[in-house]
Amino acid sequence: MKKLLYFLGAIFAFGFISQGLTTCGKIEFAPQSQPPAPQPVQLAPADALKKMTVAIRTGDMGEANRLFRDIPKDSPEYKKAQALYDEWRAKKAKADKDAARIAKRIGAVNRKKFAKEYERQLLDKGMDAYVSTQGKESSTLKIKWVLVSRPLVHKMINDENVVENLRSLGFTKLVMSDGYDSSWTIDLK
Repeated sequence: MKKLLYFLGAIFAFGFISQGLTTCGKIEFAPQSQPPAPQPVQLAPADALKKMTVAIRTGDMGEANRLFRDIPKDSPEYKKAQALYDEWRAKKAKADKDAARIAKRIGAVNRKKFAKEYERQLLDKGMDAYVSTQGKESSTLKIKWVLVSRPLVHKMINDENVVENLRSLGFTKLVMSDGYDSSWTIDLK
């Protein structure tokens, strides 16, 4: 009898525990009421134009675009907003063009500095080599050394570090010459 009660108690306990495990993850909480999201206030077209002007001047183009979309197309402020937006786009295009031109100049200056520094390093190692840049934007690196040979050129162009470093500096060609009859031009693109 004791064994039967013990067995029934064990079954009861197992059922209770297994039911607790299966319902443990199913506890439901009452949804919390959240206040409704505030609706964006529709500004008068004149106010939207003023705020758009400020947003453009401060560089907040996301806000400027949102305000521009809020101005009705049939309002007189829409034409002013369109003109303001077009003026900003023209200024941005000019600034981007200027930045690209400056970046090209900086790249050319950096390539020329690299050539001078590389020539100095070769001279420090006892190699009588001349290193220079060529081309409109100094995008060609020219190395002139009497002992340049086909195996040396092969070794240089198959060294991934050398080629990648030259590419990262903006070089598009490498010209190696012995200063006499032999010259090799390698496209780095």
